[in-house]
Amino acid sequence: MFSRLSMALGCLALLALVPLVWSSVQGDREPPSLAPFELTAEETRLARDLADHEIARSEAAHSHDRVYFIKADLLPDTQANSSMRKVMVTHYRYEGDETLLSFVDLNSHEVYRVEKHQHLPTALAPEEAARAEQLVRANAELADLFRQYGNRLRVQVRPFGTVPDQPQFGHRNAQVLFKVGGEYLADWSVTVDLTDNWVCIGKFAR
Repeated sequence: MFSRLSMALGCLALLALVPLVWSSVQGDREPPSLAPFELTAEETRLARDLADHEIARSEAAHSHDRVYFIKADLLPDTQANSSMRKVMVTHYRYEGDETLLSFVDLNSHEVYRVEKHQHLPTALAPEEAARAEQLVRANAELADLFRQYGNRLRVQVRPFGTVPDQPQFGHRNAQVLFKVGGEYLADWSVTVDLTDNWVCIGKFAR
């Protein structure tokens, strides 16, 4: 009788440990949380919304112009402490070739400073890169190139800087690269003026 009771109590004790062990295993499998210096998708969305609202409120005179969201970055001085969430949101505005930097405090939900910089090298928004590729693919002078390589031809778009003595200075410019497999077509020089929707084509002599 004593032996059976001891065995029963032992089994109950083992069963009591099962949830603890399972919980520990499950905890090990949970994906790691983001580091304090990384913005979550929700924080990025909130920072962008706050910056968008501030730009629309303070720049009503420019409401007709093209403004694109570029990115949101957590400021370096807040990375060491996850309780401080201050973000710099970057927009590009075509009028005046201006980069708008909005400084956002996610804890207080406020934009505490906006800076405007003319002719500052700024990354392209996905919509801008797509527009540049669309213009290139629709260009009659490049039709033979696309016909020759077909689906093997890949188009890559990146910002293109100009200097004051160039005609496109002060405009939104993009450089277009053509790639087939692992090789770039180095004999083509193509830039797109996104401000005027104009494609400039050059072909280097071999």
